[in-house]
Amino acid sequence: MSSIVQSSIIIPVRTVGDTFQVYLTQRAFDRRFLPGYHAFFGGAVDSVDADVNFNEPHIAGNPSDAFYAAAIREFAEEAGIFVGGSAPSPSDGDVSGPYSKALLRSVGQWDSGPVGSVQHQSEFFVVELNTLDPRLNHEHIDGQWVEPAQVLTRWRQGEVCLSAPVRIAIECFAAENSPKIYFDETYQNAFERAKFVEGIHVLPQRTPTLPPATHTNCVLVGSQRLVVIDPGSPIDSENERLAELLEIATANGIDLEAILLTHHHSDHTSGVDFVQSRYRLPVWAHPGTAARLRDITVDRLLNDGDVIDLGDSELRCVFTPGHADGHLAFLHEATNVLVGGDLIASEGTILVDPKDGHMGDYFQSLARVRDMDVNALIPAHGWTLPKPQRRLEFYISHREAREEKVLEALCSLKRATAAEIVPVAYDDVPKAAWPLAVRSTMSHLIHLTERGLATRTGDIYSPAPGRP
Repeated sequence: MSSIVQSSIIIPVRTVGDTFQVYLTQRAFDRRFLPGYHAFFGGAVDSVDADVNFNEPHIAGNPSDAFYAAAIREFAEEAGIFVGGSAPSPSDGDVSGPYSKALLRSVGQWDSGPVGSVQHQSEFFVVELNTLDPRLNHEHIDGQWVEPAQVLTRWRQGEVCLSAPVRIAIECFAAENSPKIYFDETYQNAFERAKFVEGIHVLPQRTPTLPPATHTNCVLVGSQRLVVIDPGSPIDSENERLAELLEIATANGIDLEAILLTHHHSDHTSGVDFVQSRYRLPVWAHPGTAARLRDITVDRLLNDGDVIDLGDSELRCVFTPGHADGHLAFLHEATNVLVGGDLIASEGTILVDPKDGHMGDYFQSLARVRDMDVNALIPAHGWTLPKPQRRLEFYISHREAREEKVLEALCSLKRATAAEIVPVAYDDVPKAAWPLAVRSTMSHLIHLTERGLATRTGDIYSPAPGRP
């Protein structure tokens, strides 16, 4: 069951000569929601917004006053401009009510439907700012006045990430050369909602995955011939949501080509049987994945550098072992966007379990993808990551620091099992996560042994001779 979040989105607009422009920002990369995405100002409707008094009476059929109050509050906080009076003014003066709604114009409401565990209901407002420039707060790292058509060009090339409603608003602005939005049946379908960029659609599905994740992103790639990457849900309702996307795709003349797997884990493969039984698609995966699958037959083996022809685009296979020995990522050449599987996640870290992964390989895979300088990385769990290099660097430094902590604990204990090391090396992690930490610690210990920094006798590890 998805929780519902109501929010107000504020779009500053202006006209310079005959040119219509919008003010577009980039969200800071440390935001939990849409990090690094290009966006407008806005945020969730708060309980305080219901208590705001307005000069104008509420008109039936218009957004509730709480949406207006949230728009005024968020714009003051994020852009430094107060639009709750008769004219825009800086927000650091006296902004006590009653407020006015006159400067805000509602241009449409977007209902996201369930996206992961959250459903967003957003009211879009425009505000004319012909003489004022926003002053960005810490939530945004960049902002500029741009023509809508220019934004769409960069989006199609994979250079900017836009949420579905922001992208649709910009498409409407570009078509009309004015602030008009029509969230109508053209856009209010599952395929448009799931579109990340032209030729790539992302559908988060509930899966039996590890916390903090609750969903696995099933990714559809291709505008002429389409591949389904990681259908991972065993839940009927989730698979029917996937089928809805695939039915729209085929109705639009797109051929379904194959199922691609990043690796063998059940939260990436549990929906394969559903897709195969309904659409008769072959399964393509790395030989390492094929060797570990028990109930799924792999029809085509994919190796590093193999290219998948999708008609008007290509996918290149990128071998990224570590989390799993047969792990593949897939690079969409036209947009330089990587479907990354379990290489990284937008929240939390990735488990490297020695039963099917390898820490040394994982370090190398992280570094390889960092050096590829992709425009965006679609992880299996969480939001797509624009310009993921800093996230990849964080993963590398985090793993290096953890491995050093494991080594320090081993040197302190002299002889220890992985379970005995965890309370020392993972003292910053809740005890509920220690069983998984044992598996990760084993991977670090194996890697330390391979590096010549530790020795092993059965399940007992010791510092290498010469270590203090």
